Amino acid sequence: MKKINPSIIYPIENWQVSESEYTLETNQRSETIFTVGNGYIGIRGCTEETMPELENHTLPGTYINGFYETAPIIYGEAAYGYAENHQTILNVPNALPFEITVDGEKITLFSGKITDYSRKLSFKTGLFERQFTWTSEKTGKQLKIIFSRLASFTRKHVAAIKINIQPVNFMAADIQVTSSLQGAVTNQEHDGDPRAGAAFSGQVLNTEKVIQQSGILGLFQRTTSSKLEIASGIKHSIPGSVSQKQDFWSESWQFDGSTSIEISKFIGYATSEKDNIQTLCTELEKASKAGFAQLVQEQVDYLDLFWNRADIGVTGDDALQQALRFNAFHLLQSVGRDGRTNIAAKGVTGEGYEGHYFWDTEIFIFPFFAFTQPEIAKKLLEYRYSILPNAKKRARDLACSGALFPWRTINGEEASAYYPAGTAQIHINADIMHALKLYTEVTNDTDFLNEKGLEMLIETSRFYMDYGDFVEGRGFTINGVTGPDEYTALINNNTYTNMMVKDQLEFLLTSLTDEARIKFNISDIEIKIGLLQLKICIFIAQILH
Repeated sequence: MKKINPSIIYPIENWQVSESEYTLETNQRSETIFTVGNGYIGIRGCTEETMPELENHTLPGTYINGFYETAPIIYGEAAYGYAENHQTILNVPNALPFEITVDGEKITLFSGKITDYSRKLSFKTGLFERQFTWTSEKTGKQLKIIFSRLASFTRKHVAAIKINIQPVNFMAADIQVTSSLQGAVTNQEHDGDPRAGAAFSGQVLNTEKVIQQSGILGLFQRTTSSKLEIASGIKHSIPGSVSQKQDFWSESWQFDGSTSIEISKFIGYATSEKDNIQTLCTELEKASKAGFAQLVQEQVDYLDLFWNRADIGVTGDDALQQALRFNAFHLLQSVGRDGRTNIAAKGVTGEGYEGHYFWDTEIFIFPFFAFTQPEIAKKLLEYRYSILPNAKKRARDLACSGALFPWRTINGEEASAYYPAGTAQIHINADIMHALKLYTEVTNDTDFLNEKGLEMLIETSRFYMDYGDFVEGRGFTINGVTGPDEYTALINNNTYTNMMVKDQLEFLLTSLTDEARIKFNISDIEIKIGLLQLKICIFIAQILH
């Protein structure tokens, strides 16, 4: 195959991103770009065919938002208040693989002659499509192969692939197709850079049960340390010959090459339900009955509504237009919308930063959803409320009252192994409360504010009042913190932190109800005094910086 410069630019197109040549140098980047996701499932834009030539040039990955493994953090010298465990998003069973042979010759991008290649992701349909024409170097027989893939926006637990094989210049051949589910998966190991992979090696999903019912082939597995469970499975549109071995299912078909072949593969994952196996089987059964075309129509209908509210039209700059839609689409694919998950640093496209949630959600991403999809913004706040008990415990661990939300986390516990650039960034509390304030102003949802928001607001404010100190002649000071510049760590009176805390306390004063004062035993007079003192601190911080 022709190789191209790794700095290749994808064509500028208003409603899709695509490539017309396949290269090893840019493949992992393309796999990330062509990811399909629905906020729960994320499937990288990898090839369905497995090829040894791709070794070190591919990251086959399927991820479930919020599904993780833990491992102890090993410190050279531990100290009080340090985080205890890593949390790492897991690569889960791989349902992509298809193998196609023609007269015993395996079709790959590195065998035969490849023409008319393309890989694209549509922002309007949510459909990933990959196609090419393959010509056998032995017999000259040609086939056109088309793969279509989606992660359903309307069916949380479901993804699907359709394969279409079209004979081009022959009417007879021995064509065999095999589809599989591979449960023996591992994460990418980092090589000294914890942003790039897992803190552990080897397989951590242990198969406890195999599933086979009504055409569904699946696995029930449990993680080694976090003890989380996952049920994964596949169901095909036509029955074939089934084979099973440890951590592996496959289904095969044989065709004579006289006509086109079409097989739909419905994929399911369930991780946090009361009965994950039942959820898996129910959702796969419903999806297979609906059919692939119906799933595509559901995507189109969902995205029509999304773009009607979220699209930003630009004239005179096509590259910017594509970039805006690409980013909006990937945000939609990445965001957890069940109140139990958030947005990982790399969304559901990969393992970078171990799948942790940061302040980026509330400061950089949340406003997009607050103004375009407020129901999703509310779910992000519900996630933070769900981990408030962990935040209260974290504050106690630091000998403070109130609550301190984790700097980086999946399950609500602090997972940052480096205190100066992690826990010391206490502005995380104010960042989350800034999002609560924005949501309240945009939606006027006072019910959420009173039922859940105020508790978060009060407890995080209590933390600040306890963490800070009144210094004679200087006012209320917040010392020993790290601001947004993570490389200037552990300083006194960081301007950003102080101003965000001031804004939070003002929001609290205007939001307190008599009922909340009684329920949470809070005195607005004490908060007003703290606010007055903090204004002095803000002034000093601005002079010093």
